[in-house]
Amino acid sequence: MLVGAHWRAAHDGLEGSAVDLTNGELRPAWDLLHQFVGRLGPALERHGDLAEVTALLEGLRRHGTGAARQRSVYARTGRLEDVVVDVARQTRGYEPGMTGGVVP
Repeated sequence: MLVGAHWRAAHDGLEGSAVDLTNGELRPAWDLLHQFVGRLGPALERHGDLAEVTALLEGLRRHGTGAARQRSVYARTGRLEDVVVDVARQTRGYEPGMTGGVVP
């Protein structure tokens, strides 16, 4: 079951379904993630991490994962080059017009 769950997670990411390891059923990945964080909530709170984890997950939900954003760029343009340029733009230190193999 773990191999299948790993494959599903790699294939679908947070935007798809994930395997609920308690019963082997497919569920929305976000539901399982929220359930997991809920279980860990008291420990995260005790160590001062709950606010950060919550904020990071909200950012992922709002903006999507890196893989989801890359798939979106490719779906819009059909060009891998555009995906690479978009990733470079999101990388700290990139400025339009830079050389070094990245086409602005």
